[in-house]
Amino acid sequence: MVFACGCALRLHHLGTFSLWWDEIVHVWTSQSGDLADVLREVKQGIPPGSGNAGAVPLDYVLLHLFLRLTPTPAPEWLEIYYRFPAFLCSCLAMPLLYAFGRRFLDRQVALLAILLLALSTPHILYAAEARFYSLFVLMTVANLYAFAALAEQPGRLAAWAAYAAVNVLFFFSGLFSLLVLALQYAILGALVVAPAVARRTGPVDRGSTPASGPSYREIGAFLVTGAVLAGCVAAYLAGTSIGHKYGRNPARIPDALRLTWDTYLTFSSNNRLLFACLCCCRCRSPTPGGADARCSRSCSRSSSRCSRSR
Repeated sequence: MVFACGCALRLHHLGTFSLWWDEIVHVWTSQSGDLADVLREVKQGIPPGSGNAGAVPLDYVLLHLFLRLTPTPAPEWLEIYYRFPAFLCSCLAMPLLYAFGRRFLDRQVALLAILLLALSTPHILYAAEARFYSLFVLMTVANLYAFAALAEQPGRLAAWAAYAAVNVLFFFSGLFSLLVLALQYAILGALVVAPAVARRTGPVDRGSTPASGPSYREIGAFLVTGAVLAGCVAAYLAGTSIGHKYGRNPARIPDALRLTWDTYLTFSSNNRLLFACLCCCRCRSPTPGGADARCSRSCSRSSSRCSRSR
């Protein structure tokens, strides 16, 4: 029921708005010749050295294959037609998240997770955009599932192979995946490599049985999967134009400090005393019943003064 309602919410506005500029560029790039042309233009930009240089190609490739394998509908259905792969990825993320919660947590957590995702406004809106956002959410959930399955049974080579395959797809769906993957491999290194090194270099008591720990097969799987991912990242990013810089008029670059100051003053009703109290509350570390309580009382008094002055 939750899944059906979530799909209905995403389908309701799928063709409501016209394609916007980024969607048009995305679709146009996905239609550029054959698959090799799409990969080249995604990597190098249009023209080479500018535009979308350094983008990851998975969403473009999937949209290219979808457009090649399906007939083009009438003009009034084009918005739904181009956005359908994003809609499909958005819908698939919901049962996958439920499966993750049910497998590694419990049924109540899984139901709450799919309910929150089904009603998530950003996730609903991104289902109606011919962009990579829905695919990236789907691959994020898939990566969490593969990582949890591997952490649960690190001795299974099939789990390592599945984790490596998901990681490659995860990277090709969004560059921000590298932040998640770096943390995961740090955790796997602590779970797999560190105990083996400590067991090999540490003192061994005579007559004691060796402690159970990761085998050399697990360490080899850790190194191989990491090398595969690093090789894919290096091979794809090598030769891209991600270092290209666009000329900008320095006079048109906004003053970030001034804008931040003006924003905080606006939220504090242009009262500098209240503004100072707000900054104090944000900067001080939380201490139960201590400085935070005094700062809160000070902010309250300042707010009451502002109200009386008006």
